[in-house]
Amino acid sequence: MLRIDLLFALKLFAALGSGLVAGVFFAFSTFVMLALARIPSAQGIGVKVAKS
Repeated sequence: MLRIDLLFALKLFAALGSGLVAGVFFAFSTFVMLALARIPSAQGIGVKVAKS
C-alpha cells in the first residue's frame, strides 16, 4: 500500500511540476513577444540576429 501511495505522489508531483514549467515558458514567451511587438520590425530582427 505504501508503495502505491508513493508512486501516486511521485506521478502527481511530476504532472504538477511539468505544468508549472510549461506555465513559466508560456509566460516568458508572452512577455517577450509583447516586448518585440512594441519595437520597430527592423530593430526586432536585429535583436534576434544578434542573440543567435
